[in-house]
Amino acid sequence: MILLLVLLAFRGFSLEIGLELGWAGWPVLDAVNPLWITISNPDSAAVRGKLLVTMEFGSAWRGAGTYTATVPFVVGAFSKTRFLLPWPVRAGSFLVRATAFSGKEKLGEGELRFSVEPGPLRASVGPPPKPVDFLFSPADLPADPLLLSPFSELQVSIPLRTSEKDVVQAWQVFLSGEVRVEAEVLRDYLAGLRPASSRWLVLLPGLFLYVLGLTLALPRLAQGRPQLPIFLLAVFLAFSLVYSVSRESANTKSSVLIRIERPGFTSFCLEVLGIAPWVNEEMVLDGWWVEFLPGREWQGRDLLWRFASEAWQTVIRLEPGVPRLLFRITQEAPLSGEVILPPPWLSRGLSLSWSQATVMRAGEIYVVRLQ
Repeated sequence: MILLLVLLAFRGFSLEIGLELGWAGWPVLDAVNPLWITISNPDSAAVRGKLLVTMEFGSAWRGAGTYTATVPFVVGAFSKTRFLLPWPVRAGSFLVRATAFSGKEKLGEGELRFSVEPGPLRASVGPPPKPVDFLFSPADLPADPLLLSPFSELQVSIPLRTSEKDVVQAWQVFLSGEVRVEAEVLRDYLAGLRPASSRWLVLLPGLFLYVLGLTLALPRLAQGRPQLPIFLLAVFLAFSLVYSVSRESANTKSSVLIRIERPGFTSFCLEVLGIAPWVNEEMVLDGWWVEFLPGREWQGRDLLWRFASEAWQTVIRLEPGVPRLLFRITQEAPLSGEVILPPPWLSRGLSLSWSQATVMRAGEIYVVRLQ
């Protein structure tokens, strides 16, 4: 009986969790590295739960932040399941931890201590013409080109299928140096943005409506007929308050979305999102976004990636006066819009061959189309 109780007490910790970070176990600093997480279930019953992955980064003088990812899982009896996450590695990070939960019950935990490669790696798909750090077979190529960001060279010596070639060409355009995002320039532009209207300009129309209603109501109030004046006053007051609140809530932040694409060469595009917040709020973005970090002031630059409704979301906590600059590589249909000259902040914020680029404005999106 005592043995049975002991087995029951430790049954919740039966999952085994293994982690591997970086291609061939070599995580590269300031790159998005592959993080493989394997959950093994040695039990005779299937297990369903949620996986929590965390990593702290930064230092006392830079400031510290935390990256977190949550994803539900199901692992069958006597079997394994595996996840691949695009994981950014930053200065000051040396430990990534994964914990499995079912509700509040802890099912298992694994952690990986690592050291980073300070510089990028070299790779080849097929037999390399010169020495490389990593050798890909076509089947090893990731579906997400962002996972190739640890490489400064990617040689191809064998024929590839269309989907594989698409990934390699996305790396060539967006990650090998053909297009370079000048993050500090864009961050300075975001820091210079201001709300479209000040608080008083937002409130003045509401105050005007309130005074107008009061002006119409006072004569009838003086004549001892309050019914209609009270009704008018209530309507004007309610409208003024609704107008003021709606205008105030509409100016919580300014944002700029840049999409860089090269149709006909790759189906992927690079999206850069800049946010200039005016209030404390939480923002949820569709997809897996990564931040361009500044040289310092990393405190509070946490990111949460969560898997919900069969897709990844990025949750970011915004603080007033702290611009945030994020990016992702995604597959989207090419956009069309009005052709414009690139604004000065855009031409300075992107290093590319502008003579072979067209800039369009599609709603709130700046589209930079490469030839």
